[in-house]
Amino acid sequence: MILYGLQLKKQSIKQWVNSMFKLLIAKFVAKHGLVPLLLKVGNLAVKATKSKKDDKVWAKIKKILEEA
Repeated sequence: MILYGLQLKKQSIKQWVNSMFKLLIAKFVAKHGLVPLLLKVGNLAVKATKSKKDDKVWAKIKKILEEA
């Protein structure tokens, strides 16, 4: 597979995606902090599920994070 001009094998693609993901997380945490990242990811995860139980649990966790 050719990605950004680099010829990569499947395993190295996984490593590249993993390193890019870590880099994005590190940049977001450095700019905004850990709590906003957790709130953003949690909100996205709860919106992706249809479970009302998840909504209730996230409401409790979100309240704790917002107080921090």
